[in-house]
Amino acid sequence: MQTFTYRAYDLKGKQVKGAIDGDSERVARQRLRERKLTPIEVKPVREKRSLFSMQEKLNRNDTMLMTRQLATLVGSGMPLADSLKLMAEQSENVSVKRLITNICSQVAEGKSLAQAFKRSPYAFSADYIATISAGEETGHLEEVLSRLAEDVEMQGKAHQTMMMAMTYPILMLVVALAIIIFLLIYVVPQLTSAFSYLGESLPPLTRGLIAVSDWVQNYGAPVAIFLLLLMAGFFMALRKPVYRMRWDTLMLKVPRLGYLITLANVAGWSRSLGMLLSNGVPIMEAMKIASERVHNRAMHQSMLEASERLREGDSLRSALLKAKHFPPFLVHMVGSGESSGTLDGMLIKVADYYDQRLKAVVDSTLKLFGPLLIIIMGGIVVMIAMAVLMPIMQINQVM
Repeated sequence: MQTFTYRAYDLKGKQVKGAIDGDSERVARQRLRERKLTPIEVKPVREKRSLFSMQEKLNRNDTMLMTRQLATLVGSGMPLADSLKLMAEQSENVSVKRLITNICSQVAEGKSLAQAFKRSPYAFSADYIATISAGEETGHLEEVLSRLAEDVEMQGKAHQTMMMAMTYPILMLVVALAIIIFLLIYVVPQLTSAFSYLGESLPPLTRGLIAVSDWVQNYGAPVAIFLLLLMAGFFMALRKPVYRMRWDTLMLKVPRLGYLITLANVAGWSRSLGMLLSNGVPIMEAMKIASERVHNRAMHQSMLEASERLREGDSLRSALLKAKHFPPFLVHMVGSGESSGTLDGMLIKVADYYDQRLKAVVDSTLKLFGPLLIIIMGGIVVMIAMAVLMPIMQINQVM
């Protein structure tokens, strides 16, 4: 069964848009007529291919809502196939409708829900699929889906926090540089061009500003092109594992930024591992899946080393203690969870703590960075203004 987008007229002559599923375009048009709609255009939804992946990803918010809706329907006692069919019929989101229609077809063919998600046209993380598989095997699919929805929501909040930490400073720096370059290229030359006809010796600050302005006008464009090429080469180099490992290791050593990266990665890993263990996934398999949530290569390598020590017979606390990049608080809480037999719950508590800590650190950093950048920008603008006003004041004194 395929999903089609359509434009049609309703009984009142109003044009409506949406998505509908059917075995063919003819079937889709027939179903529209059954709904008292007159189809104008019916087109199949083409499967998109990413440059770096064969599967596209569903929006995180759509994933959360879809997972929570499925958990509600399954929890109400409705069979899984009927729940999926109802979701496909009622969904107005084209991407979600396409996904659910595909999964519904696979479940009707006898595949499990986890297998259907794995073979769907959208890419889902390994821990998402493994958790659904564990829920099906243990018979607690409703509870597992509810936890997954919460997990996706927490991932979204953590991702938003990290994006805010990166986007806000970069945006402010770009705006500040744009203002300074505009002043140097357009404003300063117009104000200082009159001084060359006066025959007066200009103050050192004014001469320096004119020199900087001339340099930016003469060499600014080549330097900007060179920097863009340098950035392109840098990102191409990061595709090689050896350079990516060196860069990620360096990032962990940068004050403040390295702490933020550690918090984000440890929070995601702890939550994923805790959820997998609570749903009955064996610890070795859970460690392998949870490590995929760690995007920093240096930390990822440390987690693989911890997994190997765990395979050799060490406790998880001992394995983490011998590895690098794991905060002492995490190691202590893991040890407490192992000794009390509540490792899964302890890991989720640790994830909650690190998520809150990450948000607090980002908020405090942004509160510090914003005023600091404003002060620096204000200082530069004052210097430019003084460099322009000083010759005018000197001319007034001479006159």
